Amino acid sequence: MKVSKMLIVVLCGSLMMVTISNRGQTENQSDNLLNRQVKRANLQDVKVGQAAINALIDAGSPGGIATVSGCNEDVTHTFTPRDSSLLGVLDSIVSTDPHYKWELMDNLVNVIPSNGLPPFFAVRISKFDIPGAETPNEALFQLLAIPELRQAQLNLGRHAIQGGVRPFCPQGCSPEKTKKISVNLKGVTVREALNAIARADGSAVWRFSQWECGGQRTFSLEFSK
Repeated sequence: MKVSKMLIVVLCGSLMMVTISNRGQTENQSDNLLNRQVKRANLQDVKVGQAAINALIDAGSPGGIATVSGCNEDVTHTFTPRDSSLLGVLDSIVSTDPHYKWELMDNLVNVIPSNGLPPFFAVRISKFDIPGAETPNEALFQLLAIPELRQAQLNLGRHAIQGGVRPFCPQGCSPEKTKKISVNLKGVTVREALNAIARADGSAVWRFSQWECGGQRTFSLEFSK
């Protein structure tokens, strides 16, 4: 009996150590991400979505941005973060425009409307398998072609294609090998799939924009780099 009790104590102690260790690793990863420096991003006279994209790309952090607009054109802001960390910039963005909030999801930053994302992002995909896409947008096209998403896209409105991945190279772009994007997922939401593509690329940021005015809806969804 004493031996059994000792084994139970040891097992419980081990489980607690594993839990604490995993939590510590997650917190360290989040801290490292949010402490990345944003020093060249344009934060003056820009809209919320563009400021967030500029910050993530400058910090070398994959992630996602979603904005929703009405008939009135989105206003621009000049953001003044308390410091040059990614955390400082994100806090500055959402405090300047409370219509938005930032979240960490699977250790990626998502900037989304404070009242929530459109239902499209919660649509669940039974299977999403990409063996090796050339670009994040190629992976995105494959994602949008999944049958479960066709009706969901119609509910978003007319699809306005904005363009492809744009390189961000303040000092000039140097030739580099193309990185294949491979994703194999089951039972995930659209949001989780988009974050998985961004993570697989390593630096891409997905951007969703939706406009609604006079009963008409238009949306765009693309990756930027």
